[in-house]
Amino acid sequence: MADGPVAELLLRRLEAADGGLDSAELATQLGVEHQAVVGAVKSLQALGEVIEAELRSTTRWELTAEATAQWQGGLQQGHVQQVDPRGQGCSRRTPRVPSGEQAGG
Repeated sequence: MADGPVAELLLRRLEAADGGLDSAELATQLGVEHQAVVGAVKSLQALGEVIEAELRSTTRWELTAEATAQWQGGLQQGHVQQVDPRGQGCSRRTPRVPSGEQAGG
């Protein structure tokens, strides 16, 4: 039989599950690295007709740290508009300068 506590836990979960398990979800539930679950699956597959495995591909999207900060705190333009004592947006206070010319003479 395949060695290791992960393989044993995998077999117990498979026995109780209807329709199989997702290795990434199982790894999270067991608090182990995904690769440990994959290794247990491969070990059990090497024994013959113990388990069947199907390869699936998933895509996961996450915000970067910068995007998370902006999501939680708002965009910087929003902060500037909030601190304007007159309640005017930046575009109202910024002098309009024709293209190619410099402001201030």
